[in-house]
Amino acid sequence: MAGALTQFGRRFRAGVLAFRSYEAAGTGRRWRGASEIPHQGAAMTAARGPIGRRARALVANNSLAASGVEAWVSNIVGAGIKPQSQHPDPAVRGAIIAAWDRWTDQADADGLADFYGLTAMVVRRMVVDGDVFAAPTLDGAEGNPLRDRLFDAEQVDPLRFQVLNNHTGRVVAGVEFDDRGRRVAYHVYKERPEFNFWGSLATVRIPADHMLQVFKPEAPGQVRGLSWLAPILLSLSDFDQLADAQLMRQKIAALLTGFIINESGDASPFAGDPSADGSAIDSGLEPGTLKVLSAGQDVKCSATPRRSARKASTSFG
Repeated sequence: MAGALTQFGRRFRAGVLAFRSYEAAGTGRRWRGASEIPHQGAAMTAARGPIGRRARALVANNSLAASGVEAWVSNIVGAGIKPQSQHPDPAVRGAIIAAWDRWTDQADADGLADFYGLTAMVVRRMVVDGDVFAAPTLDGAEGNPLRDRLFDAEQVDPLRFQVLNNHTGRVVAGVEFDDRGRRVAYHVYKERPEFNFWGSLATVRIPADHMLQVFKPEAPGQVRGLSWLAPILLSLSDFDQLADAQLMRQKIAALLTGFIINESGDASPFAGDPSADGSAIDSGLEPGTLKVLSAGQDVKCSATPRRSARKASTSFG
């Protein structure tokens, strides 16, 4: 019995040593406070909402984020997919190309863009929001009835989690699966978010063969897409605030040309509220301003940063 315990102890110690041979699996001081992701799929489903909202706001207000997204769109879709018929008959080939050109002008069911603009919009929303949905509809003009309607990622109910049919099906973030894990339907808000003035939560069930979900799969069993900006979102947000603070600091520094010390001591340094001991400045500053200081008063300004915001943005890029 003692021999068996000794052998077990040796094996256990060997396993611990093997575990510790990977620095990334260590538990020392350097790893204290490090974040972990126990389950990739669950983490992506839970994080996609906040990440998507923050990514949309950053792209709308930050030039670096906006230009990065446009670069992705340009590299992925470019001028658009332009198929060319290979039919041997030139007449038939010309007719097919002409029919395609006629259809591209009315491909968007919302009437916002042609087919090429539609594909660029799909890629842009996939990059920023994580995923985008498209459904074909037959409400087009006679002769070319097929059109595509895009759905915002948030229109597919991200809060719908449900067990169906006696545990033989489930709904995860608005996506319905059968008992074999296959996508069978999407639960979509009846009203678009921008038109839902009454906050209606009514949804419609659209079969999976009538809806196309476009996203970049990164993990087995992934349900919803994740914004491509996720890895840089926090750093880019911090840098955006840094650049804004640096710009404001440089603007303030440029306003004050210098200070004049009044030896007589009968001048107020700044026009302010006397009841507040001059602490509230009610006079504005303009470029080239000279301010008068009373006798015995001095101003110490913090050192101007050597690196400008423009240089910082260059190094960041």
